[in-house]
Amino acid sequence: MINSMSAQKRGEYAEFVYLYFVRSKKINAIKTNYREIDFTLNINNKEIYIDVKSSISNNKRYNGKRSRKDAFYDYVYINDTYTKIYPDKGSPLEKYENIIFDTKEMLSKWKKKSPEKRIEKEDRKIILDSIKDILSNLKINKVIRIVSRGPVSLTGWNTHPDNIPGRESYIKKFKYTIFVQFKYENEQNYKEVISKIYIFKNSDFGNKIKLKNSMPRQERKRIYKVLDWDYFDKSFQKQIFNSIKGLKNYLMKKISQQSF
Repeated sequence: MINSMSAQKRGEYAEFVYLYFVRSKKINAIKTNYREIDFTLNINNKEIYIDVKSSISNNKRYNGKRSRKDAFYDYVYINDTYTKIYPDKGSPLEKYENIIFDTKEMLSKWKKKSPEKRIEKEDRKIILDSIKDILSNLKINKVIRIVSRGPVSLTGWNTHPDNIPGRESYIKKFKYTIFVQFKYENEQNYKEVISKIYIFKNSDFGNKIKLKNSMPRQERKRIYKVLDWDYFDKSFQKQIFNSIKGLKNYLMKKISQQSF
């Protein structure tokens, strides 16, 4: 049952169980899934950040990589019989003993749940809206697709994003793809800022733009080719920018050359 679920679905289920428990204890909790934080708890007027980790093999406290120094990493162990929360050291949940649930019962509740509203990713939204405004003003918004990834792509993943080049339907629908990679400005407020902006001509994927075989995780999602980022970084530096201004100048130059 549990083994047949994808890692993404197990993660969603683990977050549901976690939220179900904290709210049962009258703890104010907001779902964020932003800046590598799943939930923000408010206890005694203090915000506490939680990253929920799930596992089907390690029934103990989390001891993996910690991207956020100001967060607790609470672990949810799942098998077909029971689901158990292992609070991090110092976590607000540490005072509760043996946080355990019947898996079948909780799966049933999870499947019936309504979608949980998330907070607005304001700093990322401002940047993406600025790019959309530029494309609209230049009248090229209908031929360019915009995708983005948060800092977890830089700090927490060992594979590159799945959506470059992306589905064939997107490649055919749009002439270009803009990819925005975000990073943290600093470790004091974890504000998201631009790391790099990339622009790809979709017809170049697999031709001028080199692709490589995907990783096993991506193959399970029926993604068999992904961008060779190292090759692109070395060979297409004129299509990589550190700011929105750099992207805008490139687009305006392409339009003046009647390249769109």
